[in-house]
Amino acid sequence: MKTVLQSDCAELLKAFDVLNLPVFVIDAAGAVVTCNESVARAFGWQRDEMIGRDAGRFLPAGGQLSSPAGAPIVSAPSPCFRKDGSSFHSRIAVMPAQDGRSGLRTVVVRDAPEDGLPACMPPGKVAQVELINELSGIINSSLSIGTIFRMVVSELRKLIAYSRASLLLYNETDDTLLIFALDTEMKTAMKKGVTAPIEGTSAGWVVRNNKPWISDDLTKTQFPLDRKLLQEGIRSTVSIPLYHDRMLGVFNFDSTEPGQYTEKDLDVLLMVAKHIAIALENALLFEEISKEKKEWERTFDAITDMVWIEDGKQQVVRANQTLLATTGFSKTEITGKYCGELLGRIGITIARCLCQDTLTGKRPTFQELKNNTGNIFHFWAYPLLDDEGRLYAIVHYLKDVTGQRRLEQQLIRSDKLASLGTLVAGIAHEINNPLGIIAGYSEALLDRAHEPGLSGVAGFEDFPEYLRTIHSEIFRCKGILKSLLEFARPSGGTFREIDINELIKEVLLLLQHRTSKLQHTLSLTLNRGLPKILADAGSLRQLLMNLLLNAIYFTPEGGSISITTGPDGADAGRIRLDVRDTGAGIPADLIGKVFDPFFTTKPVGEGTGLGLTICHRIVEEHGGTIDVESEPAKGTTFIIKLPAIKHG
Repeated sequence: MKTVLQSDCAELLKAFDVLNLPVFVIDAAGAVVTCNESVARAFGWQRDEMIGRDAGRFLPAGGQLSSPAGAPIVSAPSPCFRKDGSSFHSRIAVMPAQDGRSGLRTVVVRDAPEDGLPACMPPGKVAQVELINELSGIINSSLSIGTIFRMVVSELRKLIAYSRASLLLYNETDDTLLIFALDTEMKTAMKKGVTAPIEGTSAGWVVRNNKPWISDDLTKTQFPLDRKLLQEGIRSTVSIPLYHDRMLGVFNFDSTEPGQYTEKDLDVLLMVAKHIAIALENALLFEEISKEKKEWERTFDAITDMVWIEDGKQQVVRANQTLLATTGFSKTEITGKYCGELLGRIGITIARCLCQDTLTGKRPTFQELKNNTGNIFHFWAYPLLDDEGRLYAIVHYLKDVTGQRRLEQQLIRSDKLASLGTLVAGIAHEINNPLGIIAGYSEALLDRAHEPGLSGVAGFEDFPEYLRTIHSEIFRCKGILKSLLEFARPSGGTFREIDINELIKEVLLLLQHRTSKLQHTLSLTLNRGLPKILADAGSLRQLLMNLLLNAIYFTPEGGSISITTGPDGADAGRIRLDVRDTGAGIPADLIGKVFDPFFTTKPVGEGTGLGLTICHRIVEEHGGTIDVESEPAKGTTFIIKLPAIKHG
């Protein structure tokens, strides 16, 4: 920015040199910072001799030089002093810098001798000087191209007549001119946004040669495409290149009068064009930066995970919309917060700084976090380094992976079940046959054990008990194999329309004796308007029986079990069934294993570990889902969602 300001100042001084106007730039104390060549000619000093001196040595020591920067001031005719001691009368125009904090002011010596005759200013320059003064402030006061154009043409109309003024921006990539702004009351095909060709136009010649062009009479023009302007009544034009390190565009003035523009007009337009070119490049750069900033902000806010940026003091300077919505902070409130305050709003408690390794090692770090409801989060910290390798900010990225983790577990479980099903189906039959033979022989031995001849043998007295144990364990093995076979093969049942509420009542009748014996409180909240489902009644009975038997087993005497049905709030095409108990609950480290085959928390001999696995398979066969929520000492809830039948 400093380089741009220096360039602007140099261009301004050169412009006033063209007008033979002395110009000083003075600081807040009134000392000369710089001046143009016209100062040396008018005052008889060398430029280097004047820089650093008190401006009061050369200019009227009125209040306007020492007063604080404010609005522009023009003095009455006052004496100015040359190096040889002589003086001349001039009006002094003092213009404050655009950045009031710098304290710099531009002082223009506008010659106005007491006798009314110009001493150092050529005739006819006063109006131009006033115009340059006005435009220099206008052009540097805005970064909007459209605003600059409107204000400039409004001022230029005081000196230059035109029927139409236009600003054309040069597109180097397409090698075309785009009509960006227009000032006219004429009916014209030259509308804003229209693309104009380079070849065959005077504006294109100006772009190619970086020189101005005056067309005195379009009936005699050498540019064939310019003749189209005749159809709109245009007879003469002037085109000024806008160039600053690169070709930016063309400033056009058109008139319905032939011979309207002269070299005198070019003097004014070329000086103005220098300032416009600088302001135009600044405005184009500003628009590009603004566009990139908006695109970055939109991208930042479009991220569905939580992202925020912290400065070197580990305070938040920017957060995306997802984080704001999750934490409940506004943009203003979140600025200056610390990482721990944000995580606390999400239910994550941290004992130490999560990005300490990023701060010390200047490298990305990763951690897995859990909040107080059991949700799992992945947390990354990325360092932002400057060109010298210093860390000046940290980008934090927090992603809720609870659903992803559950899906991964389901996929792993499904893969396990598929592999296990193939294995079980093969070996269950092989084991079942010898078990049947063993069971037959054990029964025969039990019958023979009661014969009088054997019962009197002293060494045989324990055999009946051993045989009964063998016989019962064989049938327990056969029961396990039956469960394995049921698990391994699809149900193969008949699917029909079923009222889930009625099915629940049927299952409860079978378990009524067991629940009353344990003094469990059983409550039903059934939605009567629930749509029917297409299901295999036998499989669903087995599903409900397994869930309720588990709830009864793990709920202490006097506890409660509730069953609730209703529509799924997240999907109107599904029904939801909740089985909730007030039992001991499932520890967080075991909740992901409850549907795994052979996993059980029951004592040895009381459970096969296949009940919930079979439940999971049945729900999947019906196109539904089953999930579990549990907290130790607060109970467990199994949530089943099944597709409803759509009628009509």
